[in-house]
Amino acid sequence: MLVQQISPALSKEIRISEKRKDAIFSAAIHQKTKASSQKRSYNLRSIILVNWQNQ
Repeated sequence: MLVQQISPALSKEIRISEKRKDAIFSAAIHQKTKASSQKRSYNLRSIILVNWQNQ
């Protein structure tokens, strides 16, 4: 890997920033899945409501 050739302090910084990037990325994914699951439950609720009104 290329990081080991750079000075240890810098490689440590790079690793930390990579971790932070991963954390931000996973948080973003979590938000997205949370939003989509909320939307799904909302859609389900409206479908149930429509079916109930049609009876």
